[in-house]
Amino acid sequence: MGSAEIVRLHLRNGELLLAREAANSCLDAASEVEKGELYALLSQAWFRLGQPKKAMEAAERAAALTEHWEARLALAAAMVGLGRPMVARTMLFDTLQRERDGGSEARPEQSLVRAEIDVGTALAEACRAAGDAESGIAIATRAVVWAERYFGRQTPEAAKALYGLGVCLHGAGKYAEAKQAMNRVLQIREQHAPETSDMAAVLDALGSIERNLKEPFKAVALHKKALALWLETVGQHASPV
Repeated sequence: MGSAEIVRLHLRNGELLLAREAANSCLDAASEVEKGELYALLSQAWFRLGQPKKAMEAAERAAALTEHWEARLALAAAMVGLGRPMVARTMLFDTLQRERDGGSEARPEQSLVRAEIDVGTALAEACRAAGDAESGIAIATRAVVWAERYFGRQTPEAAKALYGLGVCLHGAGKYAEAKQAMNRVLQIREQHAPETSDMAAVLDALGSIERNLKEPFKAVALHKKALALWLETVGQHASPV
């Protein structure tokens, strides 16, 4: 297993600190091509650790070294985190369209499958952040279909796409449907990544949904549980080092 695959596996399992450490430790010995991939993955780790500025720094380095869609995904995700969802949405749409134009939906290669899920989910969330949650719902639903078709219903890939769908449903005011999607994410995370920041994010999202469903006591309990898990796992390490 190559160094980038090790980092990617840590990200898949919600092990963000391990992903960050693995990417940093592999950079010195990596080739220029490998460095582009590692910086893109490092950017993902920083973004999910709540550090969009650090994510942007790593994404810019990745984009200078490779034209792979993961570098553009990293750039766009950081842009959303820094309050530029409109620019990110355009970049993600163009990136996904380019991958589709170069592949076959009937017999897709692994790269296209990954792009449909990862870029599609990010595009959906960028649409929601830009105030167009309805478009995000349609895009995230497609990502869920691809994730379940090629990886299975109870996988981290399905959870990622479902989380994006839940965020968009919430943004559109469809709170009951958002809760249903997030509960599915919760169930998958309990299997694959129960004590991680990914689980904390799901619990926090469910707390926000419960608040909008006029269930304040449930909301507070979920937010408290999310905060405790975040602090237990990565909270004290989330600032730049």
